Amino acid sequence: MRKQAQSLVGYRFAELKCSLRWGLRSDGSAPELCLWVFLQTRHQSVSPENSIAEVSNTLTSKGLVTSLGVGNTSITATLNGIHGSATVNVTAATLVTIAITPSDLSVSGKVKAVQMTAAGTFSDGTTQDLTQEVDWISSDTSVARILTTSSQVHGRLVPRKPGTTTITATLDGLQGSTVVTVTP
Repeated sequence: MRKQAQSLVGYRFAELKCSLRWGLRSDGSAPELCLWVFLQTRHQSVSPENSIAEVSNTLTSKGLVTSLGVGNTSITATLNGIHGSATVNVTAATLVTIAITPSDLSVSGKVKAVQMTAAGTFSDGTTQDLTQEVDWISSDTSVARILTTSSQVHGRLVPRKPGTTTITATLDGLQGSTVVTVTP
């Protein structure tokens, strides 16, 4: 597994990426073995009956860790007797603010796309990238739209015509916003 440690602030999701190397194909690429990795959690909490996190083993969400409570847990990946692990720490912090970058953006209409990011600040002072978790909205999609169709493009701004629009990121009832000006 690629991540050695992951913090989940509040009750959030995290995706643990698998990066196994098991020989090479004839073209020099590594086979994608992560679909066959079995993931499990080992909880380390004060009360054993409390669940801290669960990890998905379904094909479409394999490796997605969902927090269920506060504490630490170990996520273990196993394939053919080979193990890898990562530690997940879940805190009780709550989301306080969302900041979008770049802020107050001026972009040429000739630019194909600009990746926007959303960073959350939590009650314990920590920050976390929320780009994939927030709901993105453009107040004027004729000026610029914000893509949300997949994790590869989530938060990507696409200028369409000169003008001004407000880009808003929303999560847990909190919003962050920035003004985007598209120039000719």
